Amino acid sequence: MSETPHGKPPVDCECQICFDDIDESSYVEYKCAGGVDGPWQVATICATCTEYLRTSQYNKYVSDLAKTKCAAEQRRLLEAGPPINLFEPHGLPCGCGGCDGPRAEVALLWYAGEGDKDPKLEGSLVGEARQAWWNEQKKFRIVDEDAPADPATE
Repeated sequence: MSETPHGKPPVDCECQICFDDIDESSYVEYKCAGGVDGPWQVATICATCTEYLRTSQYNKYVSDLAKTKCAAEQRRLLEAGPPINLFEPHGLPCGCGGCDGPRAEVALLWYAGEGDKDPKLEGSLVGEARQAWWNEQKKFRIVDEDAPADPATE
């Protein structure tokens, strides 16, 4: 992985979530999974909001999947799979064009006030544990009344 220097917050930059000004103390940079060898990207969300997302996104995914009554929403959540790392399409978009899948997860995260930060979502599962949990969730698919009947299940 090539080491590229970090920058400074752009002038008049504000967080796209809380609308606070982004300064040296709240500035964040990241690299998406497809661009770890490229330059650091400027996040357009502050460190506080980035950290909030990092600590809440996985639990929100689990909650949304458990509470949905909509077959289409459930299908989208299951197809995307449980997230592992932080993602935010507007504040942390894929800057390399090489990310696959329904969401571009962050591979490397850097806070100007703290240095390197693990982009792994709090509570997220990896490896076999993630796959086992995902497979278990797929067993509880909502039957879509508008979908054609599957002869294999009748």
